[in-house]
Amino acid sequence: MLNWASLLIIFSALFYSPGANSQYANAEYDSLLSLGNKVYRSGDYKAAAEIYSEAMDKFSSTNNNRDWIIATVGYGASLMDQGKLLQGYKWVSKADSALTNNISLELQAYVKSNMGWVTKKVKNNHEALIEYQKAFELAEASGDEYRIAQVSNSMSALTFALGLYSSSVEYATTAVEAFTKIGDDFQLAMSLNNQYVAYSYLGFVDKAEKILFKSLALKHKIGNNDLLATDYSSLGAFYKRKGDYDKSLIYYSKYLDLIKDSGDITKILAANDNIGSVYLTLGKFEKALSYFNYSQQLRKEFAFHNPRALVNIAQTYQKLGKFELARAFFNDGLALFEVYKEPLRIVDVYLKKAALELDANNYEEALAFSKKAVELSTEIESKQLKAQSLSTLAKVYTTLGKYDLALKYSKMAYDKASVFKGYKLNEYLADLSRAFYLTNSDSAFYYSEKAFSEIERIRNNIYGDNLQTSLFRDFSRFYNEVAFWHLSRKKNPEKAFDLIEKGKSRVLLDNLSFSNAQISAIVDESTLLAIKQKERTIDQLYRKLESLNDTASITALKQQINAVEFDYQSTINQVRLEHKDLKRFDIPATLSLDEVSELCDDRTAIIEYAFSDNVLIAFWITNEGFSYHTIDFDTLSASEIINGQVKEFKSAIEQVKDENTLAKLSKPLLKNLLEPFFQKNASINQILIVPDQGIALLPFDALIRNGKYLIEDINFKYLPSITVFNHIQNPHRKTTSDLLALAASGFEPETETSPSKIRGALSSLPASLLEVDSISSHFDSKVLLKDGVIYEEDFKKLDLSNFKYIHFASHALVNEDNPLQSGLLLASSNTIENSLGDDGYLNSMEISSLTLNADMVVLSACNTGFGKLIAGEGILGLQRSFLKAGASSVLVSLWSIYDKSTAQLMSKFYENINLYESRDFNWWDKTLYYFDFYQAPLFDYKAKAIRDAKLSMLKHPYYDHPVYWAPFILIGK
Repeated sequence: MLNWASLLIIFSALFYSPGANSQYANAEYDSLLSLGNKVYRSGDYKAAAEIYSEAMDKFSSTNNNRDWIIATVGYGASLMDQGKLLQGYKWVSKADSALTNNISLELQAYVKSNMGWVTKKVKNNHEALIEYQKAFELAEASGDEYRIAQVSNSMSALTFALGLYSSSVEYATTAVEAFTKIGDDFQLAMSLNNQYVAYSYLGFVDKAEKILFKSLALKHKIGNNDLLATDYSSLGAFYKRKGDYDKSLIYYSKYLDLIKDSGDITKILAANDNIGSVYLTLGKFEKALSYFNYSQQLRKEFAFHNPRALVNIAQTYQKLGKFELARAFFNDGLALFEVYKEPLRIVDVYLKKAALELDANNYEEALAFSKKAVELSTEIESKQLKAQSLSTLAKVYTTLGKYDLALKYSKMAYDKASVFKGYKLNEYLADLSRAFYLTNSDSAFYYSEKAFSEIERIRNNIYGDNLQTSLFRDFSRFYNEVAFWHLSRKKNPEKAFDLIEKGKSRVLLDNLSFSNAQISAIVDESTLLAIKQKERTIDQLYRKLESLNDTASITALKQQINAVEFDYQSTINQVRLEHKDLKRFDIPATLSLDEVSELCDDRTAIIEYAFSDNVLIAFWITNEGFSYHTIDFDTLSASEIINGQVKEFKSAIEQVKDENTLAKLSKPLLKNLLEPFFQKNASINQILIVPDQGIALLPFDALIRNGKYLIEDINFKYLPSITVFNHIQNPHRKTTSDLLALAASGFEPETETSPSKIRGALSSLPASLLEVDSISSHFDSKVLLKDGVIYEEDFKKLDLSNFKYIHFASHALVNEDNPLQSGLLLASSNTIENSLGDDGYLNSMEISSLTLNADMVVLSACNTGFGKLIAGEGILGLQRSFLKAGASSVLVSLWSIYDKSTAQLMSKFYENINLYESRDFNWWDKTLYYFDFYQAPLFDYKAKAIRDAKLSMLKHPYYDHPVYWAPFILIGK
């Protein structure tokens, strides 16, 4: 993929730090050199280069070879630190060529040390080592304490790059002690940074952290923003490895703030790579790729190449399942690392290549690559890479069924990794517990509990729905896996159910347990306003994106969105760190099986599903107790099979296939999901579904059994987890109005805030007016927004907490890349006030911040129940946002609806609601509610009303097909 002939520069490190040794300490007697040193240390490398250039001219004309050499090195180093690596290398080389025996040993050591530095930057570590060794010999021969310390510091950085961490610590410690004694804060800060890096890779995590903050304090004192940026970058990387993602984002943000206006392309590239790596770790692969691709675009423009960047891109493509692309980038990166002899990076690439081939089911290749990584890791001192190599080899042996070998290497990997506090310990613990399980050892359960403790620590170190849910999807799979262990080996369904519940909708549960009101009480108003403004900026950029057509403009705007979203994520994590009450709140306890059973009456059951590799687990809970059922799909993925069956059945409904076709497609779903339950629970006629993955998209109502749709015998509703039920707001709260109904039957003409690309593609909804008029006839106290254009600002001006029911008859848009940008399409005004952010698009983020007391929100629009499907969290869609805002339940649709049939369905639904509520919530319930003893039933009047409305549609001569009535499902309390 690379044109090797055009390869000009290789950056062998991700973080770019200044040379620091380029100012000559013994040049104070000359004013120009002294000024150059001072300006260089301040971080103004462009100005320093100009001063050194003037000095070069001065000493060249006076034949002062000694000072000309000093000035030339300073000039070359200043160019290097501006990112002009080839030019900098040329000038330092000229200074080196000018050395003679008449030059002092101390100055020769200084020049050779700089030659080592520029050679490392432009060529490779081994050639640099030759230069540094010469410098060290010259420094020791000179007896100059300062120069020995300076060269020791340089040797520390190089030996680290070569994987010689103990030597790196020794050289750095020598430099630290000397510069402390000399009192040179500038060089001391640089030496501390090298000491930190080596200690962190040797496993002395706490010590490394303290050293880095000491370095940071010195750099604040010096006032050199370039040096500060280096430490912020180091802190970002340090906390990313520990799993403290909130801190990682904050320090990378500080780094970005310092370098974004520097004009130094190397630092801008590093910033993009840093941020991309965080998103890669958090599972936001498309977002990560956009950062990495932007970096590559800049590298091509400036003829820069970085093998680590190639590896980042390769790893991202691997996560996206694009294996051929990943291989090509991995191979290019590996070839470069081998040319430039960087052993740490070579081992790392072999590890990643092994993981790739494991994902691609090429087990022999995976085994060969992992063995090669283990072999090479013995030649370096990195405990982390050794642990990773052993862990990867263990994974391959697990896949190959060689469980004893897998356990052996998993133990070795954990032993080495455990010295690092945090550094992905949950993964090592999970692998070790899995290896013990496969060798029939009960130690599996001990180590799985340790893994869960580490997972819970990580869960609390990142905030924001998009990032949290992406990070936790793999965690959820592990909870389900261990749950199956407890069922199959321990025969402990209580523990298994607890683990499955802990893995479900944890982000939603956290949100429901910590309200907007609590946040407002903790965070000051100015901070809240600043956060709101950032949210509005993001919204405005997404709306602008919808109006663009050309690729270049779209790419540029996406890069701007990335920057603003990163700033927003960093800000809210900073706020959480500053306000400890936001970070430290009790994680809600999951409901036990006995507690769940108490929620059921004699007609109601709960079925909770969970996938674990090739097994589907189903818990059946009634008022008489519980049981469980598992289906083993042998070597096939249970989720892929069920998800495929759901997709085929749902697609057949949307295509209005006949009943025979639907009955045929119903059979495998009934067999896998319901038949075993029906055989033991024939009297149940209400089933609450707690789905997993694609089951959340299945309209159970429409399954055909014994020639009848299931809705004819059974009422279904849904919850993302049963524990969530107790944290959803109760219905029947005090409101002043019964109904708020919005009928967005038309859209305003094209404006800057209303791009035609999206709105122009949507049909008008004339039947929405009929729908709203029809449902409103059932209520006396109501507010209607209709008759064409419905402005977002008009909606937001209402006190939404006053409405018992809120009904939207409008278009909805789903954004699977960023679920927080899914929303309901209204209209935006062109008033001055609209500059505050109302754009006619009520998105999920805005909905979450509303305050509702609604018994129910009805989203009578297309695909409102759809969204991004995340393992463990379920559907990231509009329904979650309304539940977070305080709604007791949300009625959503699973596919595109027909507005005429929907108008009839909704009219019947609301007619039923008034009838059933008076029966469902009688005087005794009201008394219990008054004294706060009321417990809402699993199936209340809303669930009964929607079922009866659907049954009425079954009798309709035109709308009896499930495409008209089955899309609507009820979620919540």
